[in-house]
Amino acid sequence: MIGYNTIGGTESLLSSDIIRYMQVTAPDSFFGAAIAYIYGKSSSSARCRVGLYADSGGNPGALLSSGDLITLTGVAGWRSAAITINITATNLYWVAVHFDAELYGYYDDAVGTNAYQAQDFDTGLPNPASGYSSSTRRYSAYIDYTAGGVIPQSYYYMNQRG
Repeated sequence: MIGYNTIGGTESLLSSDIIRYMQVTAPDSFFGAAIAYIYGKSSSSARCRVGLYADSGGNPGALLSSGDLITLTGVAGWRSAAITINITATNLYWVAVHFDAELYGYYDDAVGTNAYQAQDFDTGLPNPASGYSSSTRRYSAYIDYTAGGVIPQSYYYMNQRG
């Protein structure tokens, strides 16, 4: 798992068209199918894109992968979508989340190295990342994987429940 799988203690209305980056260290090497998760809720219907960036001197760099769209509606909860990743143990990466509408997100302050930037959702995630500013907020989002590219059991369970 890379990212922040803790439900943040602060709920905040997040603006659309802002990419939020969170620096992470890969605990092991992996290539294959994975699941991207985001925790949040929306009073309407908000779409979210999760991406994985290489680290470039302590900042987000090249876009390595972008997952399927995640739809957030109704009550707060973990939502998921497929993503393919290729990571190397101990290397730094950046998990990015990008929304097309306002939604309630959850975060904790002063956890790790984070950044953000304005970017129209319809133009997708930039490659490479640029024009970002530093942030103290670590949002509840992560990418889960298991050795051998097996899709985590939690993905099947969540999708069977609707």
